[in-house]
Amino acid sequence: MDVGMQVVAVSADGARAVSRSHGNCMQVWDVSTGIKLHKLKGHTDWVNSVVLSSDGTRVVSGSRDTSVQVWDVMLTCANLVCILNGHTDSVLSVALASNATRIVSGSADMSIWVWEVATGAEIYTLKSSTMVSQLACSGDGTRIVYGSSKYQFVQVWDVSTGAERTLQGCTGCVPCVAISGDGMRILSSSDDKSVRMWDALTGRELKKLTGHAGTVQSIAFSGNGMRIASSSDDKFVRVWDVAMGEELNMLDGHTGKVTCIAVLSHGTQIVSASPDKSVWVWDASTGAELSMQESPPEWHCIAFLTKGTSVMAAGSVVAADSEGTHHSVQVWDVLTGTELHNFYHSDSVTTIAFSSNGMQIASGSDYGALRVWDLLTGEQVHKLRGYKFKDPKFEHHKFPITSVAFLEDDTQIVSSSDIGLLVLDMWTGAGLYTLDNNIHEVTSVAFSSNGNRIVSGSMDQNVHVWDVLIDVELSLIMKGHTGWVTSVVFSSNDTRVVSCLHDMSVHVWDASTGAQLNILQGHIDWVTSVVFSSDDQRIVSCSSNKSVM
Repeated sequence: MDVGMQVVAVSADGARAVSRSHGNCMQVWDVSTGIKLHKLKGHTDWVNSVVLSSDGTRVVSGSRDTSVQVWDVMLTCANLVCILNGHTDSVLSVALASNATRIVSGSADMSIWVWEVATGAEIYTLKSSTMVSQLACSGDGTRIVYGSSKYQFVQVWDVSTGAERTLQGCTGCVPCVAISGDGMRILSSSDDKSVRMWDALTGRELKKLTGHAGTVQSIAFSGNGMRIASSSDDKFVRVWDVAMGEELNMLDGHTGKVTCIAVLSHGTQIVSASPDKSVWVWDASTGAELSMQESPPEWHCIAFLTKGTSVMAAGSVVAADSEGTHHSVQVWDVLTGTELHNFYHSDSVTTIAFSSNGMQIASGSDYGALRVWDLLTGEQVHKLRGYKFKDPKFEHHKFPITSVAFLEDDTQIVSSSDIGLLVLDMWTGAGLYTLDNNIHEVTSVAFSSNGNRIVSGSMDQNVHVWDVLIDVELSLIMKGHTGWVTSVVFSSNDTRVVSCLHDMSVHVWDASTGAQLNILQGHIDWVTSVVFSSDDQRIVSCSSNKSVM
């Protein structure tokens, strides 16, 4: 999990975790191995809240796009089961009830909705006096507890009668609420560093647990209701005895604030997660560390050295510390697992490519920096930014670089961004020419093998072919896509172009006439990359659902 991710839910058996990242994306992970199982991308705006069903097969998410989405993540391919629409403002919190047959959602529109998962129908709606940023519900769905991270209150809603009760006594804003399995006791955490336990029937405060030195971010009951676990900005997890209100154990291991905690269904283990990129499993009775998983980096791009046997590079977010996020291009020998180089960027790496001779690697980044590295010496050859082109809009080039490619003889590099294409001299770093033609956000670019043409794909749903041998001009536009183009490439004999799309298809084109030769279908998610075999007889494509065809 990269540093931009935050684990926000763990299944009751501790086997799976869900993290959110990059605004509208979520990831499902195997806790024991750190392997990413699914990438869930369906929301169109920031994901605020995520919950995982107790058996780890369903993910429910609420978003700033005002929708609630339900995902089936049991199988190899994750499926979007349904989208629940009804809120008129950002959905801030979600919860599951009644054996995952009902969903509860709270919103900035000051309402709580209860939904039937099977039909997507609204069952109940409750109007609140303020935005609902935190909520929890009893296992049978009869009680809903909600609070606000901005206000000092906790409310209890009896779904069967419609009655509401305000729990009096909070002295700080409430980042988290929880309810016991039998629905009789309620927990609330606070930025006053305390945890409070309440009687759900009378609203009376039963215990106030103190000991944390920072805001308490997450709280949970054990399955039998005899223990409470809490986590805090102070980097610690604490275990409490419910009957006595005393601290039993303080779990020390995280190097950053602990934002997510779960007591596993059998009650003997606790799982905690942190933006420090670690997930810990603890013995709930002794406080002993049972395992710790440092999640692998999230790779944003990947490339293989075609003329080598086993060298691979990936661009990723690799570390976070008190000085911020570190980004890098990592180069390995994949047969031995040996890391050969680690080239650091100052911002997120978006694309990488090897030179044809395997001596250099080029990498582009979010802030428009194109770097060229020498693989023999490990030194940076160029950092290309702020190119002085004739067109003034390229003078301060700070746009994300979406793709990069070397000319076959390695004398030139072409890079794409959302404002067009840039062709550069490999050895001097000088800008040679630009290609834009009012293209909307170029996503992929490639040279023909003879270097006479450049092909680009973009979000305008077209493929453009440029003749760059004598005069730089647009020679072909290949139209017919029904989604934005994610990857393009020439065949090795330069007679065909293949493109893949966000609409889950792969298209084959005549490189001379622009005629569409074939449409290849079979993927069930958007196709991210495509390539010809060396003899041009086969096409390989991969998809965001982790399938290769």
